[in-house]
Amino acid sequence: MINIFDSDIKAINQIANHYGLEKQLDQTVEECSELIQAIMKWKRGDDSDVLGLIYDVAEEIADVWIMLNQLTELDDDIADAVDEDIRFKLDRQLERILKEK
Repeated sequence: MINIFDSDIKAINQIANHYGLEKQLDQTVEECSELIQAIMKWKRGDDSDVLGLIYDVAEEIADVWIMLNQLTELDDDIADAVDEDIRFKLDRQLERILKEK
């Protein structure tokens, strides 16, 4: 799991509120695109530097994680829906796994 500190949350909230929802929606799309590209490059093994590819993916995961947290900071409805959906989707997937066994 990712270790998150109060200072991280404070920084995420400060950045989100500075730029606002519209700007951060666009930034989130860009960061998600970069994550997709990094994952595809890692899967293809386009580089002999596997650790470098993994680092690139980790860096993009961090960017996306930060952006998603900013979106939930900027809109309470999104935050509430995400909380609810996470629980639902995790429970549903665990049920599917149990059925597979």
